Amino acid sequence: MANYCYLHIVLIILAADLIASATSKNCTQPEDARTVYIYSYLPPDSPMMRFHCASKDDDLGNHTLALNQRFMFEFCTNDWNTLFYCDAWWGPKHVHFNAYEQRPFLRSNCDPGNKCYWAAKTDGMYFSSFYPPRGLKKLFDWS
Repeated sequence: MANYCYLHIVLIILAADLIASATSKNCTQPEDARTVYIYSYLPPDSPMMRFHCASKDDDLGNHTLALNQRFMFEFCTNDWNTLFYCDAWWGPKHVHFNAYEQRPFLRSNCDPGNKCYWAAKTDGMYFSSFYPPRGLKKLFDWS
């Protein structure tokens, strides 16, 4: 009986967290909420990764990540043309990537679950449409 009550409490807390999260992002529908995570898995003795992300409506500014640090941003979308792009620099190396892209009549690169996970490694940028990540796939090389 105690495990049953505990499970209900956990479910209530999770549901309240989801509602608060959707409300705090001002999404009209919880399914309109999107989350993008960017992690640095670069060596600890190397320069930190610098990056800048933006959309046509929102400039998220400049950021710096040390080893195992993350940057996360959330937004709402209910249109078919949302694009957030990022430029990242690691020492003299650079990469440009679309962190989130929704195209007309196509799924976004963050389906399922509306979460995107990007990881910077020494040989490039890796992506997973799951959080926590699984099946990281290298999509971009540093140039």
